[in-house]
Amino acid sequence: MRRLTAAFLLTILTSSLTVALAGSAQAAPGCIERSGNASWGAGQIRVCAGGGQGSYSGYTTDKDGDGHCVRWRIDWDNKPDSHTPWACPKGTTTNFNVEAPAGVSGVSNAYLERVKV
Repeated sequence: MRRLTAAFLLTILTSSLTVALAGSAQAAPGCIERSGNASWGAGQIRVCAGGGQGSYSGYTTDKDGDGHCVRWRIDWDNKPDSHTPWACPKGTTTNFNVEAPAGVSGVSNAYLERVKV
């Protein structure tokens, strides 16, 4: 009975993990919102895409005088990555409101990045 219960639980957990991973691989058309806060920078972004059009808006702030800039990287479902305008040097905040590349079908994710310039 114990082996049967263990096998059953393992099957359920494995099936759930597979569904969760498959579901996160593709984003449906719509919007995502992200925020980031690190010692080197901070920001917020809202990205919307679908039906061949989209946009992204928000801000980035450079918090460290280390020679790096701060920006967001946006991963589209069907287009090359996009990047927001940089914020640098230290203390600079950059606001943005940008149209997405033509033909976007959806957005996968957005990441706050530190870039050497």
